[in-house]
Amino acid sequence: MNIRKKILQTAGAGVFIALFAGGAQAANLLANPSFESPDASGGDLPCSTDWGCFNGPVTSSNLFDSGNQSPPAVSGSQVLKAFGPYSGNPDAAGAFQTFSASEGDTFSASVWAMSWTQKFGGSDELDPTNLGDLQLIFKDVGGAITGQFEVFADVTDDNSNIYLAPDTWTQMTLAATAPANTDSVTFQLLHIQAGEGADLFAGGAIRFDDASLTVTAVPVPAAVWLFGSGLLGLVGVARRRKS
Repeated sequence: MNIRKKILQTAGAGVFIALFAGGAQAANLLANPSFESPDASGGDLPCSTDWGCFNGPVTSSNLFDSGNQSPPAVSGSQVLKAFGPYSGNPDAAGAFQTFSASEGDTFSASVWAMSWTQKFGGSDELDPTNLGDLQLIFKDVGGAITGQFEVFADVTDDNSNIYLAPDTWTQMTLAATAPANTDSVTFQLLHIQAGEGADLFAGGAIRFDDASLTVTAVPVPAAVWLFGSGLLGLVGVARRRKS
């Protein structure tokens, strides 16, 4: 086979593979998304493998029973539990993972959440002054740019903030596009004590399970399409000359 022809065919095919790959939907970016590691069947353990944590979230297993039965997981046997009371600034407990990102990348995030009450033998019902939060935070090399948030809470006295039904798994979803100069994106789960005074230490807990973060990469620029078309045109010329 003519070497020039082979080079042109290979290059053209590579460009079009890249074009299609650029718009493809990726798999879940999160490691340990169902919090199945470490093994907490012998008792709650700090944080979860591959997650960064602050203010004390724990990995909790359905298989651990010390008279305070855990609620069933969405899948597997473990969940992440974020809870209060705690102190500090900000007054929140959370877990996160961070990934490289570029301007125009579109991210889809989701997680299942539950406020656990006496139905499961516990006493961690989310106080109405407390909140749970699913976050996507975009940063440039110098710090935070912007964030997208979905907040949930128990029903308050005036029936507002009806986001998270006690004892029921609720899927929270969120989508956002990375702004200009984005360098990274952080997927973050929070339990927030939003009250003041005594309410700030009202306790409460949220369980999280089956988290997901996917990305659709920035489409390949039009210039690359033109380059690919030009290569295929050269391939066609080479074929006509051969014939």
